[in-house]
Amino acid sequence: MNQSVIIAPIQESLTQFISQAKYSKVIVIADNNTKKHCYPLIKTSLPKHKLVEIRSGEPHKILGTCEKIWTVMTSEELDRHALVINIGGGVIGDMGGFCAAVYKRGIDFIQIPTTLLSQVDASVGGKLGIDFQGFKNHIGVFQLPESVLIDPVFFRNITGKGNQVGLRRNYKTLPDSG
Repeated sequence: MNQSVIIAPIQESLTQFISQAKYSKVIVIADNNTKKHCYPLIKTSLPKHKLVEIRSGEPHKILGTCEKIWTVMTSEELDRHALVINIGGGVIGDMGGFCAAVYKRGIDFIQIPTTLLSQVDASVGGKLGIDFQGFKNHIGVFQLPESVLIDPVFFRNITGKGNQVGLRRNYKTLPDSG
Protein backbone atom coordinates (compact mmCIF):
# COMPACT_ATOMS: atom_id res chain seq x y z
CA MET A 1 0.00 0.00 0.00
CA ASN A 2 1.29 3.45 -0.86
CA GLN A 3 0.60 6.25 1.56
CA SER A 4 -0.88 9.29 -0.13
CA VAL A 5 -0.20 12.71 1.32
CA ILE A 6 -2.48 15.37 -0.10
CA ILE A 7 -1.93 19.07 0.51
CA ALA A 8 -5.11 20.90 -0.43
CA PRO A 9 -8.08 22.67 1.12
CA ILE A 10 -9.46 20.17 3.62
CA GLN A 11 -13.06 20.27 2.44
CA GLU A 12 -11.89 19.46 -1.11
CA SER A 13 -9.44 16.67 -0.22
CA LEU A 14 -11.71 15.05 2.36
CA THR A 15 -14.74 15.08 0.06
CA GLN A 16 -12.65 13.56 -2.72
CA PHE A 17 -11.22 10.84 -0.45
CA ILE A 18 -14.62 9.88 0.96
CA SER A 19 -16.20 9.75 -2.51
CA GLN A 20 -13.58 7.27 -3.76
CA ALA A 21 -14.39 4.51 -1.29
CA LYS A 22 -17.43 2.82 0.18
CA TYR A 23 -17.14 2.77 3.96
CA SER A 24 -19.80 1.08 6.06
CA LYS A 25 -19.42 3.56 8.92
CA VAL A 26 -17.22 6.51 9.82
CA ILE A 27 -15.99 7.72 13.18
CA VAL A 28 -13.97 10.84 13.84
CA ILE A 29 -11.53 11.01 16.74
CA ALA A 30 -10.70 14.47 18.09
CA ASP A 31 -9.60 15.95 21.37
CA ASN A 32 -11.42 18.77 23.13
CA ASN A 33 -9.28 21.40 21.36
CA THR A 34 -9.60 20.04 17.83
CA LYS A 35 -13.31 19.41 18.36
CA LYS A 36 -13.76 23.10 19.07
CA HIS A 37 -11.34 24.61 16.53
CA CYS A 38 -10.88 22.09 13.67
CA TYR A 39 -13.82 19.68 13.57
CA PRO A 40 -16.20 22.46 12.39
CA LEU A 41 -14.01 22.82 9.27
CA ILE A 42 -14.60 19.20 8.22
CA LYS A 43 -18.02 18.36 9.66
CA THR A 44 -20.01 19.35 6.56
CA SER A 45 -17.67 17.35 4.29
CA LEU A 46 -18.34 14.11 6.14
CA PRO A 47 -21.02 11.49 5.64
CA LYS A 48 -23.05 10.38 8.64
CA HIS A 49 -20.53 9.71 11.41
CA LYS A 50 -19.91 9.41 15.12
CA LEU A 51 -17.58 11.86 16.87
CA VAL A 52 -15.37 10.45 19.64
CA GLU A 53 -13.97 13.21 21.84
CA ILE A 54 -11.04 12.52 24.13
CA ARG A 55 -9.07 14.72 26.51
CA SER A 56 -6.11 16.51 24.95
CA GLY A 57 -2.47 15.96 25.75
CA GLU A 58 0.18 13.29 26.13
CA PRO A 59 -1.03 12.20 29.61
CA HIS A 60 -4.17 10.82 27.92
CA LYS A 61 -2.34 8.78 25.25
CA ILE A 62 -2.82 5.64 27.31
CA LEU A 63 -4.57 2.28 27.26
CA GLY A 64 -7.56 3.63 29.21
CA THR A 65 -8.30 6.18 26.48
CA CYS A 66 -7.92 3.49 23.82
CA GLU A 67 -10.44 1.40 25.71
CA LYS A 68 -12.89 4.31 25.53
CA ILE A 69 -12.32 4.57 21.75
CA TRP A 70 -12.69 0.80 21.22
CA THR A 71 -15.88 0.82 23.31
CA VAL A 72 -17.40 3.42 20.98
CA MET A 73 -16.20 1.48 17.93
CA THR A 74 -17.85 -1.64 19.31
CA SER A 75 -21.10 0.04 20.36
CA GLU A 76 -21.32 1.69 16.91
CA GLU A 77 -20.80 -1.77 15.39
CA LEU A 78 -17.85 -0.79 13.23
CA ASP A 79 -16.84 -3.61 10.94
CA ARG A 80 -13.76 -4.23 8.80
CA HIS A 81 -15.15 -1.84 6.17
CA ALA A 82 -15.35 1.17 8.50
CA LEU A 83 -13.16 4.28 8.47
CA VAL A 84 -11.53 6.15 11.34
CA ILE A 85 -10.66 9.81 10.77
CA ASN A 86 -8.11 11.21 13.20
CA ILE A 87 -8.12 15.00 13.37
CA GLY A 88 -5.53 16.53 15.65
CA GLY A 89 -1.87 16.61 16.54
CA GLY A 90 0.53 13.80 17.24
CA VAL A 91 -1.36 12.37 20.22
CA ILE A 92 -4.56 11.93 18.21
CA GLY A 93 -2.69 10.55 15.20
CA ASP A 94 -0.66 8.08 17.27
CA MET A 95 -3.52 6.86 19.41
CA GLY A 96 -6.34 6.99 16.87
CA GLY A 97 -4.20 5.21 14.31
CA PHE A 98 -3.17 2.60 16.87
CA CYS A 99 -6.80 1.98 17.84
CA ALA A 100 -7.78 1.56 14.18
CA ALA A 101 -4.77 -0.65 13.39
CA VAL A 102 -5.59 -3.21 16.07
CA TYR A 103 -9.41 -3.05 16.05
CA LYS A 104 -10.69 -6.19 14.30
CA ARG A 105 -7.07 -6.75 13.19
CA GLY A 106 -7.02 -3.44 11.40
CA ILE A 107 -9.48 -1.06 9.78
CA ASP A 108 -8.80 1.87 7.47
CA PHE A 109 -7.91 5.22 8.93
CA ILE A 110 -6.81 8.61 7.68
CA GLN A 111 -4.86 11.33 9.41
CA ILE A 112 -5.80 15.01 9.33
CA PRO A 113 -2.88 16.58 11.19
CA THR A 114 -3.55 19.99 12.69
CA THR A 115 -0.09 21.02 13.91
CA LEU A 116 3.06 21.52 11.90
CA LEU A 117 4.87 18.85 13.91
CA SER A 118 2.18 16.28 13.20
CA GLN A 119 2.17 17.28 9.52
CA VAL A 120 5.91 16.79 9.05
CA ASP A 121 6.50 13.92 11.44
CA ALA A 122 3.78 12.18 13.40
CA SER A 123 1.25 11.61 10.60
CA VAL A 124 3.63 10.08 8.06
CA GLY A 125 5.54 6.82 8.21
CA GLY A 126 2.89 4.77 9.98
CA LYS A 127 4.34 5.07 13.48
CA LEU A 128 1.45 4.47 15.88
CA GLY A 129 1.52 3.95 19.60
CA ILE A 130 0.51 4.75 23.11
CA ASP A 131 2.36 5.41 26.34
CA PHE A 132 2.48 2.67 28.95
CA GLN A 133 3.65 2.76 32.57
CA GLY A 134 5.42 6.07 31.97
CA PHE A 135 7.22 4.96 28.80
CA LYS A 136 6.47 7.03 25.68
CA ASN A 137 5.17 5.05 22.68
CA HIS A 138 5.89 1.82 24.56
CA ILE A 139 3.08 -0.14 22.89
CA GLY A 140 2.57 0.34 19.17
CA VAL A 141 2.52 -0.86 15.60
CA PHE A 142 3.52 0.33 12.16
CA GLN A 143 0.54 0.79 9.86
CA LEU A 144 0.24 3.36 7.10
CA PRO A 145 -2.92 5.43 6.97
CA GLU A 146 -4.98 5.30 3.79
CA SER A 147 -4.19 8.98 3.36
CA VAL A 148 -2.83 12.04 5.14
CA LEU A 149 -4.82 15.18 4.36
CA ILE A 150 -2.86 18.36 5.05
CA ASP A 151 -4.27 21.87 5.03
CA PRO A 152 -2.33 24.82 6.50
CA VAL A 153 -5.67 26.38 7.49
CA PHE A 154 -5.35 24.50 10.77
CA PHE A 155 -2.34 26.62 11.76
CA ARG A 156 -4.74 29.52 12.26
CA ASN A 157 -6.81 27.50 14.68
CA ILE A 158 -4.30 25.57 16.77
CA THR A 159 -1.22 27.21 18.21
CA GLY A 160 1.44 26.12 20.59
CA LYS A 161 4.34 23.76 21.08
CA GLY A 162 3.47 21.43 18.18
CA ASN A 163 3.93 24.20 15.64
CA GLN A 164 7.15 25.50 17.24
CA VAL A 165 8.70 22.02 17.37
CA GLY A 166 7.50 21.37 13.82
CA LEU A 167 9.32 24.46 12.55
CA ARG A 168 12.52 23.30 14.27
CA ARG A 169 12.10 19.77 12.88
CA ASN A 170 11.60 21.18 9.38
CA TYR A 171 14.65 23.39 9.77
CA LYS A 172 16.81 20.45 10.90
CA THR A 173 15.92 18.50 7.76
CA LEU A 174 16.54 21.29 5.24
CA PRO A 175 19.54 20.61 2.98
CA ASP A 176 22.66 22.58 3.78
CA SER A 177 23.18 25.09 1.00
CA GLY A 178 26.64 26.13 2.15
